[in-house]
Amino acid sequence: MLQIKSNYFSYFCVPSFCISYAIIVSILYKIIPVAFVMFILSDILHQLCKPSEVSFPMEQNRPPFLTEKWLRDNVNLIAQSYDARDTPAVPVLPAAFVRCGRGGKTRALLELTRALKDRFNSEEVAVIYISFTAHSSLLKWETMNPIDAICRRIAFAALPNTAGESFEKFAETVEVSSTAVLKWLGNTPRILLIDELDSFTNLQNPESILMQEMGAFLKMNFLSRANQYFVFSSKGMLTTDQLSQFLERAVLIRELPIVADLFIAAKNCEYPALGRNDLLFYGCIPSLVYLSERGNSFIPNESGQNAITQCVKDGVSESLIDNLLRSFLDGNPDLVPPALLPLMDTTA
Repeated sequence: MLQIKSNYFSYFCVPSFCISYAIIVSILYKIIPVAFVMFILSDILHQLCKPSEVSFPMEQNRPPFLTEKWLRDNVNLIAQSYDARDTPAVPVLPAAFVRCGRGGKTRALLELTRALKDRFNSEEVAVIYISFTAHSSLLKWETMNPIDAICRRIAFAALPNTAGESFEKFAETVEVSSTAVLKWLGNTPRILLIDELDSFTNLQNPESILMQEMGAFLKMNFLSRANQYFVFSSKGMLTTDQLSQFLERAVLIRELPIVADLFIAAKNCEYPALGRNDLLFYGCIPSLVYLSERGNSFIPNESGQNAITQCVKDGVSESLIDNLLRSFLDGNPDLVPPALLPLMDTTA
């Protein structure tokens, strides 16, 4: 009787199990890219390139960068801070690049990444760029786990052959811990560039335990020793104010580049009719000048008109204009009239 049961299991249960397993594997094979399946099944650290060999995204057909002097000055400042030793008396201050949406922050950080890699080319320095922009927006779970959000993007940047792969798919299929990323970095000298750190809205909450932990993580692993540094970009000043509290030090605000020469801008932006009034209208911001010539619009004209019309209907006062202008400087959305809030979302 026992033998019969054994044979029954052998002839029927085992083949059924194998068939089910084969079906599951075949489905996974179709849904998840092979690279990601292999990534899950093997040690993550063995999949990453050397920290000093991490690449970064850069558009092939990008226009020339208009402000090489700005680039040199900021690379020198970052290099000096990178070499400095952090002490209670003289703490190393992270650098922040603050400007409105579509103001050229991403391009500036990418150019800094390229220039820093060139500067430290002969040294084993990890220059790592990560982004929380529209192309890899903050995922819902990441708002509750900012340290892992940063580490997962570092791992994604260090994974070879990810061109064309979406970060969202990577994040869905790969678990990355801060412990694994720090083990991978080891004692490698490092510079971390974080694009749009203000995507963590909790940064504006001084009581946020999560943001305090993130500040401590960045301080310990990217500021506290010589040959470590990090910089970030933000759309508003509130981020830098709160982050300075979490880091227990000031944040060094650095200006982003502006157009310094009308004729060079007209040539490099392929904007032959560019005039002084045009420059003033676009705040001398290179990216806005370049995009305006190509007719780029980030909100539908009809939606824009409707928002402005509604704002006028609600009533326009001197205090409203004053608050709106202040919001351009500090990025505080509470100062923006509700009807105009849709226009502030430049990623729409």
